[in-house]
Amino acid sequence: MLARAAALSLALAGPAGASDAIRVEPLAGGLDRVTAIHAVAAAGPHLYVAEQPGRIRLVDAATGVVAAVPMLDIVDRVRAVAFEQGLTGLAFPPDFPADPRLFVHYTRADGASVIARFGLLAGDPARADPDSELVMLVVDQPHPTHNCNQLAFGPDAMLWIGCGDGGSGNGPILDPQWLGHLLGKVLRVDVANLAPGQPYRIPADNPYLADPSARPEIWANGLRNPYRFSFDPATDELWLTDVGQSRWEEVNVVPMASAPVNYGWPVMEAHQCWPAGTRCAVDGLHLPVHAYGHDGGRCAVIGGLRVRDAGQPVLDGAYLAADFCTGEVFALREGGPGGFVAAVAGRAAGHLPTVFARDADGRILLGTYGFGNGSVLRLVGVDALFADRFGDSRAAAQLPAGCGHRAALDGRPACGRDGRSAASR
Repeated sequence: MLARAAALSLALAGPAGASDAIRVEPLAGGLDRVTAIHAVAAAGPHLYVAEQPGRIRLVDAATGVVAAVPMLDIVDRVRAVAFEQGLTGLAFPPDFPADPRLFVHYTRADGASVIARFGLLAGDPARADPDSELVMLVVDQPHPTHNCNQLAFGPDAMLWIGCGDGGSGNGPILDPQWLGHLLGKVLRVDVANLAPGQPYRIPADNPYLADPSARPEIWANGLRNPYRFSFDPATDELWLTDVGQSRWEEVNVVPMASAPVNYGWPVMEAHQCWPAGTRCAVDGLHLPVHAYGHDGGRCAVIGGLRVRDAGQPVLDGAYLAADFCTGEVFALREGGPGGFVAAVAGRAAGHLPTVFARDADGRILLGTYGFGNGSVLRLVGVDALFADRFGDSRAAAQLPAGCGHRAALDGRPACGRDGRSAASR
């Protein structure tokens, strides 16, 4: 879906009358396809910005000046030919740079996904050593779409990894419901206190340790393309978006204690059985808290983060995400009979959003896609939210309590506050 979206015109626009609750301010430009942004207060006044071809750039968080020398350059081992390939994941341990490691996901020459870690040069948080690489995990990819992407350290200090179903369109080559492979999954591994050369350990509370037919790294399954996910800093809940097949883009939220979680693909696409018009068994499947369709030029959801910033009361408590094609930034808030109220909060006009982040002061950043003209933008709340909704059947206020949508099953409410199907409760 993202690969197809890249070919669409930047002139595509969302619905008229969208609220302007967010002001978009440029911070840095001239970047090459931004895929990750991180700020580490203890490491200095700069942002770490990953570029798809295989570089991590240093950007001054105040001025937006991009340092000439990258923090890490591994272009020589990264394949970034297809739209969803390249250096697409970056994570720093919670106590970086005291823990002088960084973790990346990239696509290697044969198309496989590589999760690797690097060390710093002489302990300098502005320079990583490209020769220090330790390959932790390799995931073979049957297709150049829906690969692994996001890396993040959770509130539990574990490393979380999102992997798509391996493509392609119109149904996966390998079934994400099967637990014997890592495609279409969320993985969770322990990278602390390792023996020399040890890639990772399996957390003792991962859900499939007792299943000999399952990969023990798996925390959740049933995903198509979980391009972005994040954790709510106030509740530790996992917010995860899944890029849809042909009709729906979905937003999910689950407590970390919910494992195992089955997000439903390819049995369901968001709240509906897949293929559309069919019936399906939904016992035990998680349903999204919100989904939106592809009208108005929308094409692919870019997951964001839950804002927890009392200094920005307009945004505080909202979950922000974006659409890749239209540049719309939308927001979800708890409330209303549907459990969540959705609104278009603003637009990054002329930009293709790829990643949300926070700077060291908690301000919201947005990275964008562009060959040599990618950007880092600041998002600032300026007006009341939710004057405009996605409209009609997609307005969350019209949905049954605790659910993102009615599932096209048998007319019953599809899910509870925990997002699991009614049939499973």
